[in-house]
Amino acid sequence: MFSKSSSHKPSAVLRHFPKNALPIIAILRGIPHKDVTAVAETLIEAGITLIEVTLNTEAALASIELIAKEYSNQATIGAGTVLSSDSVKNVHRAGGTFIVSPNTHPEVIKQTKNLKMVSIPGAFTPTEIMTALNYQADLVKIFPASLMKPQGIRTLKSILPPHVRLVATGSIIIPDYNTHATTSTHSTHSTTPTSHASSPSIPPNHPNEETIYGYLQAGCWGIGLGNTLYNPTLTLDQLKENAKHAVAAVRTQLSAANYKRHPNWD
Repeated sequence: MFSKSSSHKPSAVLRHFPKNALPIIAILRGIPHKDVTAVAETLIEAGITLIEVTLNTEAALASIELIAKEYSNQATIGAGTVLSSDSVKNVHRAGGTFIVSPNTHPEVIKQTKNLKMVSIPGAFTPTEIMTALNYQADLVKIFPASLMKPQGIRTLKSILPPHVRLVATGSIIIPDYNTHATTSTHSTHSTTPTSHASSPSIPPNHPNEETIYGYLQAGCWGIGLGNTLYNPTLTLDQLKENAKHAVAAVRTQLSAANYKRHPNWD
């Protein structure tokens, strides 16, 4: 059993994450270098401004450098699948400002913090999460979330320090906006889906479903979206549609009257 008290204190500011940024990390795995600008622009226009390029992608560092320079005033760019301290240095040189890993590697976390970047190691067990916190990780990626599920995260949260910020990642389902918009207006007997311009006012109360709603309702700080948001076979229009659904779901959950946003965003 782990105590809810911890010597780890969250960083006062996630320096590179603007307060108004939605807690969605877009994961670009396998993205062709020639497409990265258009994809980043599509995500930013939809409202997703935390963008990760995984290092097991061809020309990943060049892609990070390109969009970090192009969109430095509009988005926060980082790297995923970072497995060594040398890779952290390379990402820093390319202009990335946050580091995501699939595992909890103390040397990667320490190098990330030494370079004043945001540290987001991957973890699955209480031992791994507490190790990440003890090395001063800013956020902890729960991976694969598809195995943990919202119920597992809710159980984890019951024994972890209250300030822990978890990012659920791995096969997170993006709920269909139009379906939920229709459901949310059911009391008025409307069958016309609401426009994408506004979110449904009441998120569905399905705390155990493996969707954006389910993981946020389980207590996650944010969501990492990979293949359910982007994959290299999608057109920009398809990506735009996925991004709109994701943004609508997160905004709806964050604005819900019964939902408390994590107190340590700042």
